[in-house]
Amino acid sequence: MTSGEKPDQTKLLSEVDGLLEELRVWMNRHACWVPLDNARRIVREIAGRATELRKRLTAPLVVATFGGTGTGKSALVNAIVGEECTLSGRERPTTRKPILIMHEAGGLEATDLVPGDFEIKRIGNPLFESLILIDCPDPDTNEAETEGSNLEKLHRLLPHCDVLIYTTTQQKYHSARVNRELALASPGCRLILVQTNADLDVDIRDDWKNLLADEYQIAEMFLIDSLNGLKEQQAETTPTGDFGRLLELLRDELAEPKHLIIRRENLLDLIQTALDQARGDVDRDLPSMRALEKALEDQRKRLIGVMGNQLQDELLTHQRLWERRMLTVLAEYWGISPFSTALRIYNGLGGFLASASLMRARSTAQVAVIGALQGARWFSQRKQEQDADQQLASLASLGLDDTALRESQVLIAGYVQDARLTGEAVKESSIETLRDEAVRIEDKFLGSASQKMDDLIDQLAREQRWSPVSMACEGIFSLFLVYLLLRIGKNFFWDSAFTSTPILDMNFYLPAFIFTTLLAGGLIAFFTWTIRGSLVSRITSLAHELAQTRLGKGLFPRLEQAVIDVQQDCRELNSILERTAAIRSSTDLSSLTGRIAKP
Repeated sequence: MTSGEKPDQTKLLSEVDGLLEELRVWMNRHACWVPLDNARRIVREIAGRATELRKRLTAPLVVATFGGTGTGKSALVNAIVGEECTLSGRERPTTRKPILIMHEAGGLEATDLVPGDFEIKRIGNPLFESLILIDCPDPDTNEAETEGSNLEKLHRLLPHCDVLIYTTTQQKYHSARVNRELALASPGCRLILVQTNADLDVDIRDDWKNLLADEYQIAEMFLIDSLNGLKEQQAETTPTGDFGRLLELLRDELAEPKHLIIRRENLLDLIQTALDQARGDVDRDLPSMRALEKALEDQRKRLIGVMGNQLQDELLTHQRLWERRMLTVLAEYWGISPFSTALRIYNGLGGFLASASLMRARSTAQVAVIGALQGARWFSQRKQEQDADQQLASLASLGLDDTALRESQVLIAGYVQDARLTGEAVKESSIETLRDEAVRIEDKFLGSASQKMDDLIDQLAREQRWSPVSMACEGIFSLFLVYLLLRIGKNFFWDSAFTSTPILDMNFYLPAFIFTTLLAGGLIAFFTWTIRGSLVSRITSLAHELAQTRLGKGLFPRLEQAVIDVQQDCRELNSILERTAAIRSSTDLSSLTGRIAKP
């Protein structure tokens, strides 16, 4: 890689560092959901290995042979080195202690490999200046995985490997044991697939590729005769065929500084494998969490409906009082006009009748009786207003009975259990906690219901002042009064003066008064009927608004918050996974190496 490409390397490494930091923040956050806890545990297990891999990004690549017993791993190592470094043969298993081959001037300090675990061979081959080659133990041994066993050595070694040269033969490529071990080892490693015994076996690479295609991105596969390759190396001739191309791959594609990109890609593969597994576990249980979310929302809506109906019934109990208040406010906004005067008379009809009765009183006793009746009427109206205000002030204490609370508690508890929530959020589903939450909701009742009613009446009065209905009533009543005034004026000023027509008497004024009263009453009845519908509609909306205010977070706020937190964690997990996939696909490594498949 040229020096001009180094800034790109810096950028790519900074992307990885940012991804690791984002991953650490996510996995260290507390979760109250079992699937997320399990997902974080998976990511946490991989994070340690990813951190170690990040630390040794600039160290020589660790290339290891991997394959079943008798697949020619050791013979291939000898061919690559160009001399007999390891024993090869058909015994089971051949390799007992891993053979580590490195450059004579190199060291293991930057690789985290323990020298005592290997039989170390140092050679002067320039190929090994940028890589270390390990002949691994066989994974298909029949022995149990105990301390010092081949499997134990292999499993301890594989996390340190950057590239696996996976060898197989015509007889071994279907080995379930080897393929299972490969599935465990391949995350975080590049793969080079080699069929050995090219001089003896049939070419099975196409079938082998189809076998692995579902799990791995398959690059080119090599068909190699290791013994012939060793002879070519020892004869110091240019290796030919697939063996020559394999050496070219090791020399050109795994050499410094490309090994930096390989380690970066291995790190991303490792992270994405863990994230894929974590998301798979989360996705399996996500429907139960969504069911809980829907149940909480359904319960909240149901409780809002119940409380809204209760509040509506309480508010509509004093509907007549609200109408009187509204007509009073409306008349004030209306000012002086014929129809507004009629509204004032209608709204204070009792007072006008009492005043008229007082004028007809003939004695002190009659005045006293009329005054007492009017005082009693005023006191009754005042008492109704006070009762209405007190009832409005107490609307915040309207609560849900234990039956409704217990019904919600039993229903939600089942969804909580299915969703596998844990922690403090689960404790609030008890009936005692629900009672406490109901009290909390009442204490947080926002604003005075009386003030809200006053605001509602004021707003509706402003709207009705210039409504089509009010303007029509005003126009009709005004036209009728104008007609009466013109008729009376014409009779008085013209007819009586110039045509000897008599002045209108009570035979005119009495019917005129009656028709005026009937017209005013009809218009007022129609007008109050229209505003009554608007008032009932607004009161209904206000009742449900008050219920919505009281149950803004429902009776299960911690459960609702837990669901929100889980959803946020899932979104962040998907975001990290998408970012990992995007970074992972941004660099195209050599088409000669394979890796675990993308999701």
